[in-house]
Formats: sequence, C-alpha cells, structure tokens
Amino acid sequence: MKIRLLLLKTICHAFAAVPLRAALAVGRGLGIIAACIVRHRRRETVERIQRCFPKKSRAECEAIYRGMFRNLGMNIVEMLRLSVLGTDDLLPRVEFHGQENLHEALRSDGWGSLALMAHIGNWEFCGAVASLLEEQVSAVVKPMRNPVLQEYLKRTRERMGGSLLPHHNSFKECLRRLKAGSHIAVILDQNRSREQGVFVEFFGQPACTSPGLALLSAQSGSSVLPLFDIRDADPTRHHLHLLPAIPPCSGRKIEALTEATQIYTQRIEEMIRKYPEQWIWLHRRWKTKPPAPEASEP
Repeated sequence: MKIRLLLLKTICHAFAAVPLRAALAVGRGLGIIAACIVRHRRRETVERIQRCFPKKSRAECEAIYRGMFRNLGMNIVEMLRLSVLGTDDLLPRVEFHGQENLHEALRSDGWGSLALMAHIGNWEFCGAVASLLEEQVSAVVKPMRNPVLQEYLKRTRERMGGSLLPHHNSFKECLRRLKAGSHIAVILDQNRSREQGVFVEFFGQPACTSPGLALLSAQSGSSVLPLFDIRDADPTRHHLHLLPAIPPCSGRKIEALTEATQIYTQRIEEMIRKYPEQWIWLHRRWKTKPPAPEASEP
C-alpha cells in the first residue's frame, strides 16, 4: 500500500508541475481513451441516456457519453493537482452563484445546515463552499473500495475544509454534528436497495433513493440547500450554484419523506437536463425495481 501511495503522490506532483490547461488537456485525452476502452458498458449507458432524452438522436447520446468521460478525466486531474496545490489552485477558478441563498439557509440557533449534492460537474469542488462558511463541511459519501484512493481523497477533501461520513449508519453522527454547528452535505443520486430507499420519479422512471436527507431535515428542522458545481465552457473555470433552499421536510412518516426526496431528486434532474455530459451516466441509477403489484384474487 505504501508503494502505491508513493506512486500516486508522484503522479499528483507531476500534474501539479505543469500548467493547468496542459494538465486538463491530458485529462480530456485520458477520458477519450477510457471511453474507447470501456466498451462493455457503452451500449448500456448510451441506451440509458436515450431513455432519459428520447428526443435526442443516437449520435447526440453518444456525444454525451464521450463528453462524460472527458469531464471525468479532467475531474481526476484537478483532484490530483488539488492534493498538492490546495485551494490556492481552486478558489480563483470558481465563481459562486446564489450566495444569498446560503445565508438564508444558515440557522441562527447554532445548528448547522444541510446541503443536497450530486455527481455532476466536479462535485468535489463543492467543498469550496467551506471557504464561504469559514467552517467545516461534512460530506456523507460511499467509501471507495480501493484503500489507497480512499485515503488520498480523504486527505484532499480535508484540505478543502471538509470531512467524510459513511453513508451507512451515520444518521446519529450527522445529527450530532448538525447540533454542534457543522454543515452536512449529502450526495443523493445513487441507487439504493428497497430496504434502504424510497421510490421517486427520476427522468420519468422510478428510482430507489435514500430518504436519509429528508429524515435529517425533518429531525433537525433544517432546510436543504441544493449545491451543484458546473464546469464552464472554458474548462479551467467552474460555477458553484447555490440554489434557493428547500423548506424542512414536514414529518418523519414515509409519505412526507418520499415527497421531500422527490423534490430533491427533481432539483438534481433539472441540473442534469441542462448539463447532461457532466453527470455520471455510468451509475446504474435505476437498478432497483419497484415490487411487482400483487395480483388481485378472482
């Protein structure tokens, strides 16, 4: 593990040593190569895009697929550089939109706030909002299987003023941190099992989604601030969108949690429709299917 971590550090320093535009060009190139190599899921992913955008041609959907990989390649390069250069390499390139929404979402009673995130743009850059708050932001994330990458991401996120919480069994810790004044961000665009999620509509299809953010909102009485990073046409620039806060979930019953989760999911879908090439279509977002309706007795 030490050798792999040393190799990763060497790569990070190599990307940090070259000009940003050159590094991003390499990232785009790596993304294009990956799009050509990862062929076993190409057809499945393109068909997934077509189901969500039925009016787009096959060629347009394939262009979105390639654009996704180019964006992923640049994301990786940016995170490698960030681990060496810190936020000095990030903040001058990020333009904040909707800062007034952040201030309106902050509570005056000492509690922290809740944020909604998704795997769009370079979602890791959403940690830059910590610079506005001048406080720590904890992100609820799914741990990576590779321990080297997990440790690297942990250190990089901490450099942006963030910390990580596992998406399993962290509800009490999230509430504790909220009460202590920390801010919690939840990524809500991944599939969940029937036991873990509720079904909401996402691009016209039922998608099993975690109700955890809605439950945190109901339990704490906090509104939810949608927070999305979008890469500019100039790939060195980013736009961090802080959308109007969503009022606290109205209760802890399943109906209320599902209604709130549907609203959160709709906000994510709206951003993906605007910037489809910047979302991770590789996710099997609709993998979990709703239970089949019970046959009525004759």
